[in-house]
This record gives sequence, structure tokens and C-alpha cells, in this order.
Amino acid sequence: FGASMSILFLFFTVSFAARSITAERRSGLVPRMLAAAARPADIVAGKVAAVAVLGLAGFITVWAVTSLAFDARWGAVAPVIVTMIATVLAIAGVSTFVCGFARTEQQADAYTSAVTFLLALLGGNFVGPGTSPDALRRIAAFTPNGQSLDAFTRIAVDGAGIGDITRNLVVLALFAVVLGGIGMAFVHRTVTG
Repeated sequence: FGASMSILFLFFTVSFAARSITAERRSGLVPRMLAAAARPADIVAGKVAAVAVLGLAGFITVWAVTSLAFDARWGAVAPVIVTMIATVLAIAGVSTFVCGFARTEQQADAYTSAVTFLLALLGGNFVGPGTSPDALRRIAAFTPNGQSLDAFTRIAVDGAGIGDITRNLVVLALFAVVLGGIGMAFVHRTVTG
């Protein structure tokens, strides 16, 4: 459940990027950055990178606390770290996507909440992998958090290595690239709007 809760926290963390950009646009900071030759994509990429670093730090903190304080076994270190990074990148793609469509702080909050709860429900964050109905497990395969939870479960339970979770990692990378790409396509409108 440590990985599941970390992913849920990560989803809420992504709202900071969209909310920050809309607030800074309203306050006049974004127009000043644009006047200083910053491209809209650079502004969003910087915000998303900051959120990704914050999210990874939170992920590592939950891993450390659950491992040390509760003797939780996450599995081998290398696949856990690689899966954390891939998960953060995928959720950063979701953040970029949200940034691309939110035009106000309220929209950023609403979109983030909707995306978070929808993906958390469909991806299996609220149901343990052993108790998930078969239909939910199939749907979870189409979510970034479902892919991540599958990888973490395989690492912890089956002792899977990086080679064993390559498919999960590739799918997480695709979420990062596709959703991030769509978000970047709309970012100019959001940042300059």
C-alpha cells in the first residue's frame, strides 16, 4: 500500500504545476518571463520538472519510512528506483496535460481532482492487487498508476528485476511522452492566454 499511497500523493502534487502557472499568469509573472524571451513550453517544462522532483522526493520518503518504520518489503532497490522514476515521469505527463487545458486556478484544481480520482479508481489505488475484481485489473492496465502498481507488486511479491518489468516501464514512458506531448501542444494557449 506504500506505493499506492505514494502514487495518490503524486497525483495531488501535480496540481501545483497547473495551479502555479495559472496564478503566475494572473499576477503578471508569466508575461514578464515571456518578455524575457522564455518560451511557453520552457515555463511549463520548468514547473513540471519542479513538481517531478518534489514528487520523487515524496515517493522516496514514503519508501524509506515504510521500509524502516514498518519493515515493508518493496523489493530490490534498482527496480524500485527505476519504477519510481518512470512513475513520476508518467504522472508529470499527466501534469503537463492538465497544464495544457487549465486556464484558471479553479480549472486546474477541478481538472486535477477529476483526473486524480478517476485514475485512482480505475488504476486500483483504493483496492489491493489481490482483491481487485478481474475487470478492474484489465482496466488498470490502461492507466499509468495501474502499470506502476503492477510493476511494484511484481517487484515486491515475485522478486522481479528491471528486465521483468520492461513492459510496464515502456508503457509508463509512453504515458509521459503522449500526455506530455498533448499538453505541450496546448501550452502556448494556456500560458499566453
